[in-house]
Amino acid sequence: MFERFWKDWDRIFEELNRDFEKMFKQSVNELSKNPDQARTWGFKMYWDNSLEKPVFRYFGNVDPTTGKMLQEGWRVPSTEKIYDENTKTWKIITELPGVKKGEIELTTTKKYINLETTSKEHMYKQKIDFETEIESDSVKAKFNNGILEIFVKSKIPPPPDVKKVSIE
Repeated sequence: MFERFWKDWDRIFEELNRDFEKMFKQSVNELSKNPDQARTWGFKMYWDNSLEKPVFRYFGNVDPTTGKMLQEGWRVPSTEKIYDENTKTWKIITELPGVKKGEIELTTTKKYINLETTSKEHMYKQKIDFETEIESDSVKAKFNNGILEIFVKSKIPPPPDVKKVSIE
């Protein structure tokens, strides 16, 4: 078990290092063209028991895959997803400092939630993907002091059709 764990960590850190080097080179190149644009990029890392692997969540105003700035003014908020195996419910915690409740727009599909703010001063945008289908009708959200909590049920797959086979 630990051997797989350390191999996963090594692979993840190698990917992260490659992504960071690529993004850093591209960001320096872009920054030399537009020195007034600040770049904010970071990640949080934690172990997800439901997936049995480490998870990285990026935030900031730089696309971690390309190293390019997001559309001017937009940022990806710091977000954490927690899955409760007992209730089959996801809890998403998102930090939206400076945003008012009426400035938050949430839309859902079967596989993701889109988050966008309409504030001109604090512009956040994020697509929150799920590993399984979600019940988009079950989505509930509450907002308090810059923290948005979203609760959504995961669709529970139907039990497989089990048929007894008679043996001749």
